[in-house]
Amino acid sequence: MNITANTACEPARRALRGALSPIKWRISDLWSAPLTDLPVRDELIRQYIPLSPRMEVMEVGPGNGFPAFRLNRSVATLTLLEVAEGNAANLRQQFARTSNVRVVHDDLCRKELGHERAGNFDAIFAIEVLEFVPDPATGLRNMAAMLRPGGSVFIQFPNYEDPAWPTCYRRRKELDKHLGEAGFIEWEIYVLRLSPWSQLLFHWLHEAPLRLYRARQRTQSQRPQSPRAYDETWAYHHGSRFEALKIPIHLYWAAVMTLMRLGGEVFRRDECGNEILGKNLFVTARKGENGGVTE
Repeated sequence: MNITANTACEPARRALRGALSPIKWRISDLWSAPLTDLPVRDELIRQYIPLSPRMEVMEVGPGNGFPAFRLNRSVATLTLLEVAEGNAANLRQQFARTSNVRVVHDDLCRKELGHERAGNFDAIFAIEVLEFVPDPATGLRNMAAMLRPGGSVFIQFPNYEDPAWPTCYRRRKELDKHLGEAGFIEWEIYVLRLSPWSQLLFHWLHEAPLRLYRARQRTQSQRPQSPRAYDETWAYHHGSRFEALKIPIHLYWAAVMTLMRLGGEVFRRDECGNEILGKNLFVTARKGENGGVTE
């Protein structure tokens, strides 16, 4: 088995050699895009997930669809895999007039999923999803099966022990084992963190204000249980109250992200050792050109 630096399918290779992945923005996004928290996951996609207009891509766990709202302009097709039926219905309504976006209500851990959609995608990404997956071995196997030969998967997740999160890995060899058994031939596992400048801004312009707001809300209502799907989150049930403030909120997040980028790359990737518990991980893995486990 060859475990080396990740390379993606051919369109992704060309994008990787060029500029950062394009995420096209329009002025109308200020009032048309879904309301979102600080879009740092967009920056993760922009920095580390090479895309091109000819690629067919899947996003696992699309949340409220904010990344997909802009990302669909940069790829041939974008499929959103959503486990929560209510959120899948909302996403279908939201993207009803976007011809290259497809919403699929299904479970990443359903064993037949990979076989039913085998070889459909050039790239798959899952951001802050794997920690919620009760059967990560099956989830990884399905993602590998859904890739075309030479395609790549990009996964970011907080690898922490938490009662609300069924999946975490104590040592790298456990994650290596799952990736190899899934059918990937090459992969890299990084520790992902914000740059010092970005972390400073993230704390004072994002975390501190939200912490004050959430503390106030907890005094007014019972604290919700830890969510396991997007339609169980506070944002899903209460986000509509901020719709009237959508434009100033989007302007504020855009200003924060611009400031974060002034310090250079927002995210930093470091090589990880064998002890990976308690770290924020970023995984890139490639399927063999012949579609098999080995080459």
